[in-house]
Amino acid sequence: MLASAIANGLRGSGLEFTDWEADFLEDIGTFRGPQLSYRQVEKLLQIRDDYEQIKQFRGLLAQTLIQRCYEARADLPSEADEEFIESYRGKDTIRRKHVGRLMRCAASLGFVEDYMWSGTPPQEFDVQAERSAEQANGRGMFGTP
Repeated sequence: MLASAIANGLRGSGLEFTDWEADFLEDIGTFRGPQLSYRQVEKLLQIRDDYEQIKQFRGLLAQTLIQRCYEARADLPSEADEEFIESYRGKDTIRRKHVGRLMRCAASLGFVEDYMWSGTPPQEFDVQAERSAEQANGRGMFGTP
């Protein structure tokens, strides 16, 4: 069964899981029932994705962001963020589930713009919205009918 192979592969990877994740992976790895529920499969894939190591996000190297945030960590908004950045010091990858937090820290220090990590581009770059507005007004692109 594919789910058992994923669970056993994760368990044998040497990664550090929470107690709940470790128990869940053990249960799924030895599961012999007819079929997993959608929720079980969803959690298994979420665990797999959360532990994926990311070197680059939206064209930005994790190593560079980690290093720059580490150098400016005293200016981060909380001690928890400082500890988070310190935990990644010297590493060139970051777990997928922590990419958002790294980008938030980098944005708070001014190293990246908010739209680069939030997924919402600034208005001046939203060409699709401009085209839709023009079409709704009965004009084509560049103001022509």
